[in-house]
Amino acid sequence: MKFKKVSRKLAAMMMTGAMMVSMLGMTVSAARTGAVGDDGVYFTKTLNMDAAQGASTPNVTFTYTITQGSYVAATANSPEILAGIGSPVVGTAVYKAVNDESTEVDETALVKNVKVDFANVTFTKPGIYRYVITEESTNNTDITNDKTAVRYLDVYVVNDGNGYKIASQALFSGNATDVPTKDGNSYKYASKNDGFTNTYTTYELTLDKTVTGTMGDKGNLFKFTINFTNGPANGSFTYGTQKVELDANGVANVTGIELADATAAIKITGIPSTVKYTVTETINKTDGYTTTYTVNETAGTATASDTAVTSAEHTMGKINNAVVVNNHKDAVSPTGIALTIAPYILMVALAGVFAFLFLRRRNRADF
Repeated sequence: MKFKKVSRKLAAMMMTGAMMVSMLGMTVSAARTGAVGDDGVYFTKTLNMDAAQGASTPNVTFTYTITQGSYVAATANSPEILAGIGSPVVGTAVYKAVNDESTEVDETALVKNVKVDFANVTFTKPGIYRYVITEESTNNTDITNDKTAVRYLDVYVVNDGNGYKIASQALFSGNATDVPTKDGNSYKYASKNDGFTNTYTTYELTLDKTVTGTMGDKGNLFKFTINFTNGPANGSFTYGTQKVELDANGVANVTGIELADATAAIKITGIPSTVKYTVTETINKTDGYTTTYTVNETAGTATASDTAVTSAEHTMGKINNAVVVNNHKDAVSPTGIALTIAPYILMVALAGVFAFLFLRRRNRADF
């Protein structure tokens, strides 16, 4: 009798092991591609930075909801899918502008692992349990959401001899009733993936200098300062090889910029669309220049003092900004005074001519 009990237990364990091997055939070992932990499973959150060259990591949190999926009956080529049970808890993906060791950098993508915690879920039989995970939209207008906000999570529960545990998992996009099909000793999903992918987009600001007029000095270097506000707290932009560091209030400035008509424009990259900026040129009023600004070829307004001219505040918006500052200076004509009194001289001359003619006729009449 004791031998029979042991034999049955060993047989059950062997069957469970075979089921685990079959299910684990779908799972790659790296945590990024859907690992299974002691009390949960993981999916990835990827933030694509291809369109955010020069930008720091945005301050953004991605949140998720999880609900129980629907039952799907088995077929000749697909397994039975059970509706999820219990209330698993799904984590968040938190990105910060400051250095964060929990973020994995994969070329131009920032990847995080998000845990689905099943610690409080008690499974009572083996099977494939389905859940629905939905990614909520963020309030960051520069982030484009994943094309599909919904993923379906199938967790494979087995009896390993010590109770029911999650042996494997599969995350996929598609429809609520989609099912895997047999592929040798494992199951294959048509739209299996690792998680959610969003894209972060930023913009660039260029500043150029032009000098016009008969007395404009095209070789002179003019000094500029760019002030930024409403930026990401503790974030950064890129100016050449330098980082433009913003403080906790999202404020920064770039000083020491020198531009002449002949020099190339400067460029600052990685700027979110919500950032505001002003451009200030240090120039003495006594230099005789008239200073004007354009932003993307549209005339802007400016405020002048005795030592500087500052543009009106602009918001980046979802477009690259090209600022051009023009200094115009013409020579003062040396004939300016003569031209000013010329009408009066002409009037006197005409009066003299009329007087001469009048007196001449009168003298003739006297004869």
